[in-house]
Amino acid sequence: MLPPNPHSQPRFTPVQQTDFDALGCKLASISHGYLPPQIKDFNDTNITSLYENYNQLYQEFHAHLKPCLSRRLASKLNTTIAHSLPVMNIGTYLRTVSIDFTIIQYIHQLNNSPFQIVNLGSGTDLRAFHYLPQYANLTKFIDVDYPISLDFKSRAIDGSSYLTSFSTSRYSMVPWDLSKGSLIDILIANGIDVAIPTIFITECVMCYLEDSVANQLIQTIKANFLHGLWISYDPIAYSENDRFIAMMNSNLIELRNLSMPTLLKYNSIDKYSNRWVSVFDNLIAYKILSLWDFYMEKLSNVGKLRLKNLQFLDEIEELKLMQSHYILLSIRW
Repeated sequence: MLPPNPHSQPRFTPVQQTDFDALGCKLASISHGYLPPQIKDFNDTNITSLYENYNQLYQEFHAHLKPCLSRRLASKLNTTIAHSLPVMNIGTYLRTVSIDFTIIQYIHQLNNSPFQIVNLGSGTDLRAFHYLPQYANLTKFIDVDYPISLDFKSRAIDGSSYLTSFSTSRYSMVPWDLSKGSLIDILIANGIDVAIPTIFITECVMCYLEDSVANQLIQTIKANFLHGLWISYDPIAYSENDRFIAMMNSNLIELRNLSMPTLLKYNSIDKYSNRWVSVFDNLIAYKILSLWDFYMEKLSNVGKLRLKNLQFLDEIEELKLMQSHYILLSIRW
């Protein structure tokens, strides 16, 4: 399939453009050596083995995505990669690794039983290519996102013989708008079995959904899947007058004409987690922590020192402020 003409591309929505922001940050974190994580970061080979060929995956993807993008968007990606600040690179590292750390813990509890992963609002994320070769008992991995987002993603993958070598019937891209109904029918039609444990990932997704849409999504998944793990990563406000969040909102409106409808409504860890806890009456366990907590609790001292020295981070209080405003919820039922 030929790449689209950069001069006749459809316009991405503001939310879709944030995915390219995240991709730029991930590529920057790779370029500066933060990702992939090292064994000494955790003293845990389970997490590091997941990242085999990580650099090559994203280098190939970036190289074959660039011809599909406008010059402006490609230039912005390159600028982000070259000039990303250490606090941003560590933030991307923590975002990426904390999600995988939580997923791997759950997978090990399954004792080689079959399981599935559904990445809702997956964007340019390539987790499928890390997990599918690693876990033979991963029966299906589905990326769900807007049609235009997955079209560009599939073009980049199809353009690379290395990336297409990961092709398998266990992986599908499902173009879908999460604000529409019938998600379950679409997933089942693409090979998802509602009777086996399923991991749902919403990485910076729930914050952009209208409250009614997000709550309906939670209700729908609870009503249809017998067992699973839901991992949700989002920014969080700690009060209606949270200055950090006020600045974030201001920047989103100014740069993207975009808002986060529920950010101030669920302005505490308890309020955020209760959106799930109040629905899942078959709850087994849940945990919610900030990425700063993850940094302090999960990383080894050697790992912290490695991250600090990559770009000589000296603004540790700024890192603490930023990462305290991002949380990771994991809920198991």
